[in-house]
Amino acid sequence: MAKGKYDDLVKRLGRLRPNDFVQWLCSDLGKVQSVSFEDREFELTHRRVDVLYKVKTKEVGEFYFHLEFQGALKRDFSIRLHEYATRIRREFKLPVRTVAVFLSSTKAIRNLIPVDRCKIAGEVVSEFHYTKLILPRENWKSIIAKRLPALLPLIPLTKIPKGEEQKALAKAADGIESLLDDELRSELAAVFYLVGGYTYPENVRQVIGEKLMLDLMKSATYRETFEAGEKKKAKAIAKNMLAKSCDIAFIAEVTGLSADEIRKLKAEPGKPS
Repeated sequence: MAKGKYDDLVKRLGRLRPNDFVQWLCSDLGKVQSVSFEDREFELTHRRVDVLYKVKTKEVGEFYFHLEFQGALKRDFSIRLHEYATRIRREFKLPVRTVAVFLSSTKAIRNLIPVDRCKIAGEVVSEFHYTKLILPRENWKSIIAKRLPALLPLIPLTKIPKGEEQKALAKAADGIESLLDDELRSELAAVFYLVGGYTYPENVRQVIGEKLMLDLMKSATYRETFEAGEKKKAKAIAKNMLAKSCDIAFIAEVTGLSADEIRKLKAEPGKPS
């Protein structure tokens, strides 16, 4: 699975349980009184913030919490976070806390200083700080100990010492299965299964019981991911059939794609016309 795909799955967790992520990453700002997920998209140069919450604590009052999940480090990453924070402040007139949660641990990510600093002639003219957290360097036991349901599907991406894989994943699966909210349980199970299936495939198959498997298959997350995969396969088959000059109606019958979708594939550069 591509790192970007991890990003998409993990973003769903941020939308499902806002309080869990606020308690995890903003606990130093006081006792949380309210959290609301901002169901709007901030777009800047064709990019969007991952998750944005409006938070209120007794100690500091209201602020915005921007949570960004990142699989790989891009050259302009810190600048982009600075731009997002500036835009959020301008829009809502409230301070912003930004946290970047990295889903991989490369040398570049480990060496990253979480600040965007601009200098002219050696003098700092602007500076923006954010918090960096590298998930693969977080011990799985510390995540379990927080007792926050939305973090359980992240266990396959945490630091799991050799020999503890089965125990760690079983703990996460048991925690998800014990949830009483049917929809939440199915969505968390789906993310856990999809992420864990690519990091620890054999272990995840062993810890997912029949009940949890039935739950996750009902989830929108699993259904959309499965449908996207099937669509990709269908398009690959259609491209092969087009290369063999098969009739569009016949390709549609075989793949389930619409005639318009097939025509678009046919019109792509390098495809037979």
